[in-house]
Amino acid sequence: MRAPRANWCPGSESPPFTWDADALRVPGQHTLAWEISTIAEGGAWRVSATYFAFGE
Repeated sequence: MRAPRANWCPGSESPPFTWDADALRVPGQHTLAWEISTIAEGGAWRVSATYFAFGE
């Protein structure tokens, strides 16, 4: 059985996921979707996203 917090320990540091998406270089609205499919019943997973854009 998987722990409700997926064996994550409160206070532990999780490395960020980073990527360079060419589609985000196009002006206009964009949508970010993220799915976590293996959470035990009653469990929860908090997710946040930050987007940094640098222009010329």
